[in-house]
Amino acid sequence: MSDIGKRYGAYNASDQVSLTDRQSEIILLIAKGMPNRLIAKRLGLSVHIIDAHCKHIYLKFNTPSRVTASVRASQNQLLPVI
Repeated sequence: MSDIGKRYGAYNASDQVSLTDRQSEIILLIAKGMPNRLIAKRLGLSVHIIDAHCKHIYLKFNTPSRVTASVRASQNQLLPVI
């Protein structure tokens, strides 16, 4: 199994994932296609803080990808319907 497979276990869409308010704010901006640098500027935080939040979001959704994290947030109804 790859390192990613060991670190990120299987994801079950029926598993309810909860995000902090800040993580919810960040995943919404990720889903809108914003890079971490712009998210940091918009929220008045450092890029390092945004990177840390993203890592926690990815771990909660068991994914190394911001695209997959966005999809899984949508599946968990954590993103507003557009």
